[in-house]
Amino acid sequence: GGAISLYGNSSFTIDSGDFFNVVSHGFGGAIYAEDTDLNLEYCSFTNGTAVQGGFIYLKGGSIFNSVTPVTSASAEVGGCLMLVNISKIFLDSGNFEFCEASGYGGGIYISVPVGANVSANIAPMMFANNVAYNGAAVACCNETSTCDVLFDDSG
Repeated sequence: GGAISLYGNSSFTIDSGDFFNVVSHGFGGAIYAEDTDLNLEYCSFTNGTAVQGGFIYLKGGSIFNSVTPVTSASAEVGGCLMLVNISKIFLDSGNFEFCEASGYGGGIYISVPVGANVSANIAPMMFANNVAYNGAAVACCNETSTCDVLFDDSG
């Protein structure tokens, strides 16, 4: 990650953090995390670039994101967020704007292992002016023909 890298069976919270002009020549322009329960509250992300996950690349664990605007990011896959093999997604009252992926998931790319289920709760969100080859707002799954992600905005 361009600013933060986290590894291994941990829980990490960022409250009121601002990330801007972050770059990674690999994964996660601002944050790279493996097997981490990532909790972001009242953060902002502006101008992020990475190969995968313009702002955040999360492999394993879960993500809770509350009231976090995300603006202007780019990556080959997962313009703003790249979520790989995670167990739970909770996104509440954030915005994804001007995020771009040359491949999949302008706003968010979710990679789900074959046969796995992911609980995804995406409450009132705004996806605007995002661009991708497939899935300008959200693209999900894997190289198979099935996808086991349930989007639920009931809270």
